[in-house]
Amino acid sequence: MLRSWPAAVALAAVVFGLCQLPGAPGRLTPDSTEYLVQTLHLLGDSPQQARERTLVAFCQRYRPLELVPLSPTGRVDPTSGAARVAECENRVRAQGAIASDTRFGPAITEGGPIVSGRYEAIFLARPGMAVLFAPAVALFGPAWGVWLTILLCAVAAGVLVAVVLRTVGLAAPLALLGQVLFYVLPTGKWAMAPLAESPTLLLVLVALLGAVRMLNGRLRSGIALLVIAHVAGFTIKYSQFLLVGVGMAAAAGIALAFRSLRSRPMLLIAVISGVAAVANLGLAAALGWPSGYESAQDLLTVHFTQPDVPNPYYQLLRLNRYFWSWWIVQQLLAPLLLVAWLAGAWALLRGRPAFGVLVLGVAAAGLANQAGHPMALQVDRLYVLAWLVAVCGLPVLVERLARWRDADHVLPAGEPAPGAAA
Repeated sequence: MLRSWPAAVALAAVVFGLCQLPGAPGRLTPDSTEYLVQTLHLLGDSPQQARERTLVAFCQRYRPLELVPLSPTGRVDPTSGAARVAECENRVRAQGAIASDTRFGPAITEGGPIVSGRYEAIFLARPGMAVLFAPAVALFGPAWGVWLTILLCAVAAGVLVAVVLRTVGLAAPLALLGQVLFYVLPTGKWAMAPLAESPTLLLVLVALLGAVRMLNGRLRSGIALLVIAHVAGFTIKYSQFLLVGVGMAAAAGIALAFRSLRSRPMLLIAVISGVAAVANLGLAAALGWPSGYESAQDLLTVHFTQPDVPNPYYQLLRLNRYFWSWWIVQQLLAPLLLVAWLAGAWALLRGRPAFGVLVLGVAAAGLANQAGHPMALQVDRLYVLAWLVAVCGLPVLVERLARWRDADHVLPAGEPAPGAAA
């Protein structure tokens, strides 16, 4: 058995990484292609060359895996897979000839083309993704480069969970439990998707580590980590980090209303997070990046393939009413999520309240992201940040249960232990 906590954390990370190998290098999604084409252009390809290499990597998703067939219906036919790859490449190349107002041509998707520059602008406003992917893509090629980058982000995020939990005072085995929970809950699944969620989770955990270090009195390093996380997050997915800034600022502000949680570090967390949110909003507007209005239109017009919807915010509210009614019914029918969230939230607020309110602030940012995209498809992905309540809270719950068990075994003063001689 490993006695070294760092060795145990490293072992958990290695095991998680090995478990991902059967699916490597994964399947690129339409969103992934938007990041990859920018990455290849950053590395020197022309827009046309970047699109060609991206579509080739995207269409490999149809080539069956011979080592671990993913189809449960029978034997995989490699010939059929190769034919589907060729069909995909021909289809996407033909779509490239369609007139569009985009930099890299129509979006690469599984279905019909998306020719709107407004759709492409949503992804051009995330330049950090191209910078993040560039080193591995340059070394290992498009598909493997994207996969390895995402794997490193996912592994590092799990390690950071363990570091954060140790920093808030949990015992090493409980911090390791948090890391394992990150890998096995939906956080691990979506951290391995070739999307912005993986670096977003990593940077949110950097922000939480910075906040925790501030609460522990290590102001300089804590402030540096918190600021770095918000700055980097702005380039990765500014809309999500706008919500994270608001969520952490609101949570810290609420904490300041309670005497037991009031402190200078908590005030600094509220100020830094609030300033980051305001700066995020102002800088995005100055750069001409798409606003919430564009995001709503993207959803309601099916990626701008239909005319704009009048009064999109009203339509968004209507969709939210239907979505959350459906969502709560689904969770009541299979209440694992609700139980995990409620148990985690209760344990955090009772056992580590200062840390707990910040985690809940981040979770609120995840739920707000879902409210901005009220659709059932990939629902866990849209509010994946909310799962940090379970990831961080359940180890605290185990700690409290262990303390209650130990308290029940404490004998009154003067009472002999069972089996002791009279």
